[in-house]
Amino acid sequence: MKYLHLSRNQKFFLYLFFQAFLITVNYFFYRYPSLGEYFYYTILVTPLIELLIFGFFSGGGESIMRAFHSVYWFIFFLSVLVFWAYAIFVVEINIATPELVYLIEIIYFPSFVEQFNFSVIGVEIGSTVLRRGSAALLSVIFYGLYYFVILINDTRGFPGVYFWFFILDSVGVGIIYISLYTSTRSIWVPMILEVSLLMSVIFIPPLPAAFFYTFVPS
Repeated sequence: MKYLHLSRNQKFFLYLFFQAFLITVNYFFYRYPSLGEYFYYTILVTPLIELLIFGFFSGGGESIMRAFHSVYWFIFFLSVLVFWAYAIFVVEINIATPELVYLIEIIYFPSFVEQFNFSVIGVEIGSTVLRRGSAALLSVIFYGLYYFVILINDTRGFPGVYFWFFILDSVGVGIIYISLYTSTRSIWVPMILEVSLLMSVIFIPPLPAAFFYTFVPS
C-alpha cells in the first residue's frame, strides 16, 4: 500500500531537504557540544526516516531496498566483522573490551548512517532527476559539506595546510565510498571499507598527531 504519492521532482527536493538537514544538524552538533546528545540522536534517526519514506511509503522504493539484497556482499560484510572481532580478541582476549564495543557501534554510526544517506539515497533518489553520474557527484559534494562543518567550528584546530588536507580527505574518501556503491549497487561494499578504515586506527601505530587528525572522515 502506498501512503505517499510523490513525483520524481518531489522525491528529489525531499532528498535535497534531508541532505541539507543532516549537514545542518551536524554543524550544530559541533557548534554546541553541550547539546551534542540531542543532535547526535537526530543524526541517528534521520536515515531511518529516509528508509521509511523512500523505501516503503512513497512507492518505487525497489532501488533503495535493492541496496541490501546482495547475499554475497552481505556475507562478505559479516566476514569482515568476524575478522576484526578476531583481531581484537587476539590483542585483548576479553569479550568486554572497549574495542569490541567500538566495532559494534560503528556498524550503525557512522558506517550505515553515512553510506545509506550519501551513497544509497544520494545516488538512487538523486538519479531520479539527474544522470546517475551527476547524482553521485552531487552526493560527494554533500558528503564533503557534512564534514566541512567540523572545519567551520574549529578552524584553529586545522591550521595552514592541514585545513586543505582535511578537505582533500573528506572529498577523496567520499568519492571512494560513493563510487563503490555506484558500481556495485550494494550498501555493504562501502560499509566494509568504512568499518575497516575505522578499525585500522586501533592497530596501525599512531602517526604524528598533527598529520593523523586531518583524516577524520576516513
